[in-house]
Amino acid sequence: MRLKELIKRDVVYKEPNWDKGWEEAQRYEEFRNMKKEDWVDHFKSGVQNKLSSLGPIAHLHTDLSILDPKKIAKQRARIEREEVPAPIIGEWPDGEYGLIDGNHRIATLLDMGLDPTVWVVKVDSLPQAHPVAAHA
Repeated sequence: MRLKELIKRDVVYKEPNWDKGWEEAQRYEEFRNMKKEDWVDHFKSGVQNKLSSLGPIAHLHTDLSILDPKKIAKQRARIEREEVPAPIIGEWPDGEYGLIDGNHRIATLLDMGLDPTVWVVKVDSLPQAHPVAAHA
C-alpha cells in the first residue's frame, strides 16, 4: 500500500496488547507490586486520545535513527495491513505523561505523517504512584 493511500484511510486501532503492556510496565517501580490482573483491570479504564492532544511524553523516542530498524519495518507493515494495538500512555498525578508501551508504533505512525491514537490511563489511584520525573 502506498503512503498516499494509507493516509487517505484511517488507521484502525484496537485495545492495547495487555500482555505486552504488562511486561513493559514492569520498568516502572509503581507497577511492580501489582498483580497482572489488577494492572490490566485498571488500565482497561483508560481512554483513547490523539497523541497531539497530550503534552510532552517522558520516555518517548521518535528519532528513527536511534530505534531498531527491524521493529520499525514490522510496525510499518502492521499499520498497512491490520488493526494496530493502541500504544499505552500513563498520566501521573502531577499531569505528566509517560510512555508505557508502543514507542516503535508511535514513532512509525509519526514518520508516516499520522497523529497516533493512544490509550491514556491515570495512574494517580495506584498505590505508591510517583511522578514520571522520578524515573528519568
